[in-house]
Amino acid sequence: MAIALTHIALHVMDLEACVDFYCSYAGMRVIHERPWGNSHQRPSDNSHQRPSDNSHQRPSDNSHQRPSGEKRIVWLSEPGQGSQFIIVILPGGDGHKQQMNDFSHLGFALESKAAVDRVAMRAEEEGILVWGVREDSYPAGYYCGVRDPDGNFIEFSYGQPLGPGAPELIEGEPP
Repeated sequence: MAIALTHIALHVMDLEACVDFYCSYAGMRVIHERPWGNSHQRPSDNSHQRPSDNSHQRPSDNSHQRPSGEKRIVWLSEPGQGSQFIIVILPGGDGHKQQMNDFSHLGFALESKAAVDRVAMRAEEEGILVWGVREDSYPAGYYCGVRDPDGNFIEFSYGQPLGPGAPELIEGEPP
């Protein structure tokens, strides 16, 4: 059986701020969006049954609406990677209050140490730097941590075994 990780979905408090963050910091682009409404939500009892006949109704709160007043779900992708992996941003979350001793994160590889330095400097100026630039032994490489608008930690790295700056690996041998 072939299997592939295709997406991660984040239920966020401020959809627009998160979309802006991932586009600005991670170079992602909106590749798809659709209206948000009850027909797109899983049933609250986790039974995964079809929504009831009133599924066309949208939730009554007005947060995370576009200027037109319509809520939306947004798919983000790195350029050219839309069929490989996406981040789905969903409105109406409670916000993520990640603690400093929780190293759960999304990781983005950058093309150079200088690019990591630029992200860290920008994040420090904006007050969202979680951990400053560090260089650790393989496979961690050169990295910094930034907090997205919802409170999730995001790592920007160079020299890890995936993405730009990955050392050439010979199967079965460490770098």
